Order: sequence, then C-alpha cells, then structure tokens
Amino acid sequence: MDFILDENVANAVIKTLEAIGCRCYSIRSFAGEGTPDMAVAALVNQRAAILVSHNKDFKKIAPRISGGSRRRFRQLSRILLKCKASRAAERLAQVMDFVQYEIQVAQSKDDKRVILEIGDAYIRSDR
Repeated sequence: MDFILDENVANAVIKTLEAIGCRCYSIRSFAGEGTPDMAVAALVNQRAAILVSHNKDFKKIAPRISGGSRRRFRQLSRILLKCKASRAAERLAQVMDFVQYEIQVAQSKDDKRVILEIGDAYIRSDR
C-alpha cells in the first residue's frame, strides 16, 4: 500500500505506517509547500495511492459518487484524520487492522476507492 500524506500530517504518522510495512511519502516529496488541494488530489489519484490528511476539503473535491460525470478522481482513496493532530499516529495504529481490511475489501470491487474518517473515538468507512 502506498500512502501520501498531506502537508498538515505529522511525520509520526509516516513512521507509524512504515513500521507496519507501508510505503509512505509526504506530499512535499512530489510538490512544494502550499500546493493547491486539486493538484494534490490529482497527484495522489494518478499514483493510485491513499491520501492521508486532516483537510476535509478533499470530500468536496472527490465526493463518493459511484457514477455520472463527477468521477474525476476515480482512484483517489483517502483517510481523513478528524482526531487531534497530536493523536493521529496513535489513532491510526489503533485502527490499522480495520484500515487494511477495508482496503482489501475495496480491491475486490469495481470502485476500488477507500474513504475512511478517523476521529478520537470512532472510525467511519464509506465504500
């Protein structure tokens, strides 16, 4: 699994994902600081990676619509961290088995996107 972390995600999240064998990149590896969200979405979509962000704007950029003309980012899977930034790595580690399961299930579907929201006390999946 490849994860690309938005610029607002702490490096501790990269270390957490790498510790379980995931390939992780900061968006800064591909684009400069302050890259517009549309460009970030396009890059992550092109690489068929999973975007990890605290930015809820990506829900508007790439909504979960299974058909029609709003399928611009058909490969854009994303994890929205709605937990406190200081707890993001810890929360992700706590729910990583569920995250991996959701990704595995999505791979067997026509629409392979995974859309997860991780809060301080919950996790939500939209597939």
